[in-house]
Amino acid sequence: MCTMLRHYVSVRQTDWDSKLPILAMAYNNRRHSSTSFSPYELVFGQQPRLFGLQEDTTASTGTPVHSAWVDDLRAARTEAGVVIEMSSARQKVWFDAHRDELVLKEGEYVWVDLRNYHAPLDSEAVARRKLSAKYAGPFRVVEVVGKRAYRLHLPGWFRAHDVFPVDALVRFQGDASKVRPRPVHALDSAEGEDEQHVFGYLGRRPTLFDDGKAFDYLVEWSNEPPTWQQDSRLLHLAWAKRDFEKAARQHLCVTRLPRATTIILPGHEEEARQADEQEDQAALAADSGRQPSRTRAV
Repeated sequence: MCTMLRHYVSVRQTDWDSKLPILAMAYNNRRHSSTSFSPYELVFGQQPRLFGLQEDTTASTGTPVHSAWVDDLRAARTEAGVVIEMSSARQKVWFDAHRDELVLKEGEYVWVDLRNYHAPLDSEAVARRKLSAKYAGPFRVVEVVGKRAYRLHLPGWFRAHDVFPVDALVRFQGDASKVRPRPVHALDSAEGEDEQHVFGYLGRRPTLFDDGKAFDYLVEWSNEPPTWQQDSRLLHLAWAKRDFEKAARQHLCVTRLPRATTIILPGHEEEARQADEQEDQAALAADSGRQPSRTRAV
């Protein structure tokens, strides 16, 4: 259930109780490979009737029918217990036969088990660890450190030491170029808009808004084109600002960034141009008497 909830709850995880009934119904109504029965069948002796659409074709009353139902239920539970023991034995044999010491090479990708790492991965410090992601990554192995540890290439939002013991790593299976590590940092909307996960900042400019703030940032979103955002909207994203400033200083070969200059990281000039065009279109809409929308709501 935790795995199912983890895929449906919001970043704040305050809506888990509203997801629980339908997920519990789906889980309890599915036959399990270990028992060949669904949990509903083992407890109630029959599958649940969904939405009241199934016609009742069984006897409604009578002691003989009740006795037969109880006997069938007991037999099902007994059979399930035997099957569970057999399945557990098979799983143990398979696990013992396939358990090998994990040996990795530079350039391979791994998942990081987060059970023993309590770094503040959530930018708003509101995530409940029970429903948070159990693994992070995939991350690339950059160095073998001794016999039982590896150094990984970590993004800025992952606040942990970059050397991990082998017991905390799981080999990534598949094409890592098609998978991007999902940051847990997100901005959500009180008006019910989709949560937007932030990958980082691609640019910076002196602010166009008179709110006492210094800059707008070109934000790289997880599932939308980059947009300019006021820094007052981008709370708890110090890691993104730090990573951007480091990359910008390296690009400009300076120790201090100029405050009055627009800075775009190399390779993202076209995205910045498109974001500027989006703002120009919003300004034209405002001049036409429609509601202005200079930045997307977060």
